[in-house]
Amino acid sequence: RSDSWSVQTNQTGDNYAKSDLLFAQATVVSGRKEIALKFYHQVAKVVVHVRNVGPVYGSNDVSVTIGDFNYQVVMDGTVSTDNISENYLNWTPGSTRGTITAYSIGSQPLASNETSLASFAALVIPQTVESNYCYLVIKNRNMSYPCYSSTEITWESGHSYTYEVTITRESGVWVNNVIVSPWTPQDGGSLETE
Repeated sequence: RSDSWSVQTNQTGDNYAKSDLLFAQATVVSGRKEIALKFYHQVAKVVVHVRNVGPVYGSNDVSVTIGDFNYQVVMDGTVSTDNISENYLNWTPGSTRGTITAYSIGSQPLASNETSLASFAALVIPQTVESNYCYLVIKNRNMSYPCYSSTEITWESGHSYTYEVTITRESGVWVNNVIVSPWTPQDGGSLETE
């Protein structure tokens, strides 16, 4: 069986949650026992921390877009339970492309004992971004700072990709740190049911 799924173009407000897709393997138990289903995120999460330095220092007008006008990301796909491995569905990326306005998660602590100017999250369809394409755009007032992929980037189901970025006047965006991790411990949550 297969189903189609798409993420929201503007993920501010409720649209962030509407973009998530959870899946749990069915467990059959005899008798009346309580079972815990482990749900796993089937989309990928992209988190961007904008450091409070350079031309954006102190700004309260920063936003992040995934993809840009010239390189739009895949916005939909089909998921299938055929021959699934572990807890992740098989994805076939769709043909709809677009850009995603990321959801603001406020200032966040960074590994370097500083706090981000602003941080954002977006849920994306699992996909591969070709090298040398703009996959992130940081906007500050009417200035845009594109971030290009130096190598191919793959966003996989159930993983979180955290980018710590520095905006410079000279060359735009430096990605200081990329952290790839399971989205949540065991990438899942438990839902008690009877």
